[in-house]
Amino acid sequence: MFRNNIAFKGICTLILFITMGISQVTDPVVPVKMEIKNPTFDINTCSDPSFTDQASCEASGTAYWTAFTLDITMTNTAGCTYCDGGTGGTNEIVCTDGGGVWTFDTSIDPATCAGVCDGGTFTNETACEAAGICSDTAFTSKTACTEEGENWTPYTWTGAG
Repeated sequence: MFRNNIAFKGICTLILFITMGISQVTDPVVPVKMEIKNPTFDINTCSDPSFTDQASCEASGTAYWTAFTLDITMTNTAGCTYCDGGTGGTNEIVCTDGGGVWTFDTSIDPATCAGVCDGGTFTNETACEAAGICSDTAFTSKTACTEEGENWTPYTWTGAG
């Protein structure tokens, strides 16, 4: 009986925390959806079929008594979260503290969500903005370009939003 009580409390606690997290999302399209279906009560079976009553099942020390079952289904929706407006930010707190709106958009593909470099195939902002192009294409580094009096133009990283 003690195990059932702990398991039941654990399931209830898990459901509470997941529900609280999901309830924070105010968009009509939520990135994560949780459904609880098919609750079945009065199962009253032992995980080890050799035990037919609750007392012997729990006394075994290796088996547990099942009082009910349910199906928990979580669905992740593909999309992109980003900061729309304000001073920007890479998480909800920084975004909203800076006057932006933390947005979830299902129409943005993963590559666009991560960001795009206007100067090639760089896959992150740091590498993209460290690279660039010289006004004289004979020079491929910023140092060589500027030492020769040419103009260096860094590439620009554009994130989602």
